[in-house]
Amino acid sequence: METMILFGLWCAGIGLYYVTFGRGRWRADMRDRRERLRNRTAQPISFSARMAFLLVSLVVLVVSLYKYQHDSQPHPGGLIVPLLFFGLFVLVEISRVMVPSDSMVFNPDDEWVMFLRARTLRIGYGTAIFVLCALGGILLYAPSLALVACPVGLAMALAVPACAYQVLDRRAAALQ
Repeated sequence: METMILFGLWCAGIGLYYVTFGRGRWRADMRDRRERLRNRTAQPISFSARMAFLLVSLVVLVVSLYKYQHDSQPHPGGLIVPLLFFGLFVLVEISRVMVPSDSMVFNPDDEWVMFLRARTLRIGYGTAIFVLCALGGILLYAPSLALVACPVGLAMALAVPACAYQVLDRRAAALQ
């Protein structure tokens, strides 16, 4: 409950700041972002920032799940905010794995991006199959760990193809 109150106060504080002090700057930033999207020059979030946010949200979720599991009177209200944060970063990472490129706008005519996308998806599917098999084994032999193993497996199934794409992209940049 305290986490939800803190999150609400944090959102209200940011909203109040933009309404009172940053109105002109916020409008200019939004105008710049729209213009960069139209010109196809918008850059996605960096790989290191995406991985850091994904791993931090994973750690917060795992700690929340552990606390939920070992509480004498568990209440699912403390899981809502960590689940939402983790879900947000999972969706961001899924979008970057599905459309890997240096631009925010997908270009279906870029053959190199399509080649890297195929490679990344192949690695991602292989990782997902491995994670599902591991989760099946965990469910059979240690069901108490399944609640924590699911988000860890999901994060791993997203982080491995993202790392593979980074490696492939850097190798290609070194060859050019």
